[in-house]
Amino acid sequence: MINYAAAILVWDTNAMDTVVRGIVHKINNTGAPGSAPNREEEFLATFEAVFDGVTNHLNCVNHTSDRVFIDEVNPELPGCQLRNGKPLVEEYCGKHGFTGRWSTSIEQRIPCEDATDGEIDDVRHLMLEDHGRKDASLIVAAVKLSNAANAQTVIITDDTGLAEDIINLPKRHEVVQMGGTEYSTSRITTSLSIQFLRELHLSCGIDNETWQHIMLSFKQHHNGRHAAAARSHERHVIEFFQNFHSDCEEKARRATTRELAQALGENNG
Repeated sequence: MINYAAAILVWDTNAMDTVVRGIVHKINNTGAPGSAPNREEEFLATFEAVFDGVTNHLNCVNHTSDRVFIDEVNPELPGCQLRNGKPLVEEYCGKHGFTGRWSTSIEQRIPCEDATDGEIDDVRHLMLEDHGRKDASLIVAAVKLSNAANAQTVIITDDTGLAEDIINLPKRHEVVQMGGTEYSTSRITTSLSIQFLRELHLSCGIDNETWQHIMLSFKQHHNGRHAAAARSHERHVIEFFQNFHSDCEEKARRATTRELAQALGENNG
């Protein structure tokens, strides 16, 4: 079991997309009928609350790679995967100033770590499967961040093939050389987005209603898919739904414990 507290998180595109899909599901299924197209402020505020919760409730820091941001998650680009296939988000992005504000929000809350072509090539030949330059850039970013801070670094991804290669990397290569510099891989690991977001919910970084909608949208996104990864994702969601009420009780207990500790001066965070 991963101890997320005080870890460095490196977000893949599909993991960020899990958050966006959950917010869209919530807005489309709550509020007054017909109100969804006018709730872009709620969308942005909820997105920011989730990633601020990582810092405020788990004492983690968010990162991604420059390749992922530039090519896949910068909403100012029409090809942004966080926009594509979501009519509501595309409608928001058509409003004056929205994409610039969202892009700035992402850059502030999920800053980029550079991954050079040489570093990416150094990593790609170490993997059992070639996952492409952008996925390799996430591993480069994680290795560099982990060594700079001497901290556990968790790559958040829903690509189970990539996750398996990340898990096996420290077993096969205790040290990797990137750009002529040696780096330890001992503190690199990975997590599925739905697993990490559950921990964020338990730690009070996501409200109960938003967590429900994230699970529902995650389940719907994988409905009808029969690959092993999709079946694994479905099992996680079903398990989390079954434990939703007990999770909410645990969340309330943690919140009470935190408040008491702060009142007694035991926790200044």
